[in-house]
Amino acid sequence: PGIGYWLRFNNPGSEIVSGTVINAMTITLQEGWNLISGITYTVEIETISDPEGLIISGTIYGFDGSYIPAEMLEPGKGYWLRSSSDGVITLFTAQ
Repeated sequence: PGIGYWLRFNNPGSEIVSGTVINAMTITLQEGWNLISGITYTVEIETISDPEGLIISGTIYGFDGSYIPAEMLEPGKGYWLRSSSDGVITLFTAQ
């Protein structure tokens, strides 16, 4: 949980990813670029708890054929995020 992965398939299609429900998660970041995943529910970027101000504004990207700025973290997807230093952030949902 919290670690992002990129999967490459030889043919178009989809896969089902299953597991336990995750309502909140603390993610350890290292200075520089980090590949992270989200939780079971969609998380809006503005609601990420980042008390140390680690996330460099405008540096969360998803991928859809090319890198795109992300406004939210969707379940089952990976995201690049740039951190100004080592530390932790927390993702959570009100659901």
